[in-house]
Amino acid sequence: MPLAVLLQNKMELRCLTDDAELVRAVQKLNLGVLPVQPPAFCYRRATRDDNRLSWAALVPGGAAGSVVGGAAIAELETERNGQRVVQLRTLAVEARYRRQGIGRKLVMQIIQQAKELEQGEDEEGSEEAKAVSCVRLHMHAGNEDALGFYTQLGFTEQARIEDYYRHLEPRTALVMQYTLP
Repeated sequence: MPLAVLLQNKMELRCLTDDAELVRAVQKLNLGVLPVQPPAFCYRRATRDDNRLSWAALVPGGAAGSVVGGAAIAELETERNGQRVVQLRTLAVEARYRRQGIGRKLVMQIIQQAKELEQGEDEEGSEEAKAVSCVRLHMHAGNEDALGFYTQLGFTEQARIEDYYRHLEPRTALVMQYTLP
């Protein structure tokens, strides 16, 4: 059976919240895949996220019966103007599982959750917060594959940040945004 069919039938998304072992597996995946590592606080926040916005894609294989083939870490933020935004901090898919729908499934899971997040109190607990307006991410300007991937999913470039990446060339980051209806 082709890998793509197997993954579509057997892939499982599992939330990182309250699963420290799974978070460690995601951290190991990111070490092998991402050119720039997220800060440790991203992993700590993922384990305690009440909104459950961070996910691992488990695929068949390994001694335990499944391995982490991909993962996404995201979190809800309230900006100074009160706008609520889901920030996609990382998306990583192991090379042998790319182009099999894992990244798409992870991002679409986060977009769907962002749409469903209920309005509630703001961080001070005093007034009702606005609905989530978008899913946003920063990506390396030189990563053409990622740019094509996010564009295909409906993300648009909102800004460029010069000198964002110190150890990559170009050093520019693109701010990509998926605006929620």
